[in-house]
Amino acid sequence: MQQADDLMSAATEAQAATVPLVLMVSATDCTYCAQLRVEVIEPTLLGQSERRTAVFRELLVDVLDDIRDFDGNMTSASEIAERYGADLTPTLLFLAPNGAEAAARIVGISNIDFYAWYMDAQIEKATARLRGVPTG
Repeated sequence: MQQADDLMSAATEAQAATVPLVLMVSATDCTYCAQLRVEVIEPTLLGQSERRTAVFRELLVDVLDDIRDFDGNMTSASEIAERYGADLTPTLLFLAPNGAEAAARIVGISNIDFYAWYMDAQIEKATARLRGVPTG
């Protein structure tokens, strides 16, 4: 999964495809983050070769390099996570191109066997919201 170093560019990419930006808030020493990346995210990315459902980026909160936020300003990954109140890793955020949450976040891993299903459901909700489709 590509590291989040320019959220403004990632948002532009998502907007062009009318799909959400899925931002995985993680940490380098987080074993659950690694499990999520390997067992759910990477297989999802491989399956997107036919039809893109979302733009994925990983926000490593413990990396000191500044990144570009949605407004084009340089800031730290930990500051971006703090803006969203994402203090637990892993957290998946489903974002609109302006950075607003477009579907409910997923915090932690309660059941890895169903995680892809939960994630796909939130991607579908976010996509519907972005495309102006009413959801039940």
